Amino acid sequence: MNKKEMFIAFDERKIEEYRKEAREKYGEKAIESENRTAKYTKGDWRAIQDEYSEIYRAISDLMLKGVDPASAVVKKQIGRHFSMINEKFYSCTPQIFRGLGELYVNDARFTAFYENIEKGLAEYMRHAMTAYCDGLEKSI
Repeated sequence: MNKKEMFIAFDERKIEEYRKEAREKYGEKAIESENRTAKYTKGDWRAIQDEYSEIYRAISDLMLKGVDPASAVVKKQIGRHFSMINEKFYSCTPQIFRGLGELYVNDARFTAFYENIEKGLAEYMRHAMTAYCDGLEKSI
C-alpha cells in the first residue's frame, strides 16, 4: 500500500509536512515507524484500523459509564493501545507513552481526533495512559 492510498484524506503536501514534523520532533521513533509501516498492505492497515476502532470504542464506552480511568478495566484497554504501538509502529517506553497522552490534550490535531470519537475522550485517555504508565513503572 503506498502513502497516497494510506492517507487518502490528506493531500501529498500535508503528508510530507507531517512526516517532516514527526522526524524533527521524534527522530528515530518516526523513522522506525516509517520503516515498519512501509511494508504494510491494505489488509494490514484495515486490521490495524479495526483494532484501534474497537479499543477506542471500548474506552469511550467506559468513560461514558463513569469508570475511573485508573481502573483495571480501563488499563486493560489502554494496555492494548500500548501494545499496538509497540507491535505495529515503534518501540514505546512508558515515558514515551506518557508523553503521547499529554500530546492528546496539548496538540489540537490529536485532541480533535479523540473529541470526534467522543467529547472528553482526549483528556480521559491522558488520565488513563498516565495511570497505566504509573503501574508499569512501579512494576519495574
